[in-house]
Amino acid sequence: MSNTLANDPGIAPEDKEIIEHQLNGVESEKEAADIRIAAMLADEMKAGRGKEDHDTGEDDDADSDDVDAKAVADDAAKKTAEAEESDSQRRRRLRREAENRTRQQNQRLTAENARLREKLRNVDARTPDPAAYGNNTADYVADRAAHSAQKALIESEIERTEAAVDEVESESAEQSAQSYEDYMSDGIRRHADFREVVTNPKLHITPAMVEAFRDEGAQDIAYELAKNPAEMNRIASLPTPIEQVKAIWKAQAALEAKAAQSRTSNAPPPIKPVKGSGAAPAKSPSEMGMAEYAEYRRKQMAQSR
Repeated sequence: MSNTLANDPGIAPEDKEIIEHQLNGVESEKEAADIRIAAMLADEMKAGRGKEDHDTGEDDDADSDDVDAKAVADDAAKKTAEAEESDSQRRRRLRREAENRTRQQNQRLTAENARLREKLRNVDARTPDPAAYGNNTADYVADRAAHSAQKALIESEIERTEAAVDEVESESAEQSAQSYEDYMSDGIRRHADFREVVTNPKLHITPAMVEAFRDEGAQDIAYELAKNPAEMNRIASLPTPIEQVKAIWKAQAALEAKAAQSRTSNAPPPIKPVKGSGAAPAKSPSEMGMAEYAEYRRKQMAQSR
């Protein structure tokens, strides 16, 4: 998915960055911006320390103090943010962190396996040729044994990495299954028939749309669109992933606005004060003209009889 996006000329650079971050588990444009700013600040801090280095070492100590203070502040901010997040937000954060660790481990093991296979090819290319040894059988036997031992060691390492890859992929599958069930459970709490509606086999849903529907609280818009297969399929037919995601965001905004309007219209009307004989006039006596004040006094006198 990422390679497809990177090479798609139809996606604007700013939109490409949004969808790239979203497909990698980042929840919003703001979070993506925060990540970019943090990286820029880290680069600037590193460059600044390099310029201030000199023989006294005093600046190094100052920089070390600054870094320690920043680490303490960052840790405190992280703990505060974690304390304020909801249970569902915490589950999503932990899921993203676990998925990222699994993805990185898979990439590392895959790269290691490829390196070992290349090394095995090079060793095979250096298999001792008995014709090159003439009558020196002892050297040939020794080299052949060393070559076989080296090859066996590399093959054992390849088997180890392949087993590790299988284990990581199994863990990733379990994480995906748990994430799916968490998503479904949240949806069923909102809509009893959520699972049946969103798993309709007639729906066409792209990977980018799946990621958008996994956002916090997106079960409602997934449910509404799933009840309208024509609209869901229209969104899926849009030419680029970012257009599909934007269409979902637009539909979600409209749904939230409709819900807000419904809450306002269903609110009980304001309590009207009961009017009695001593009810205050719509206009105070000081604001009345002579004719109005005369009529006001006449009514008061009539009610007092």
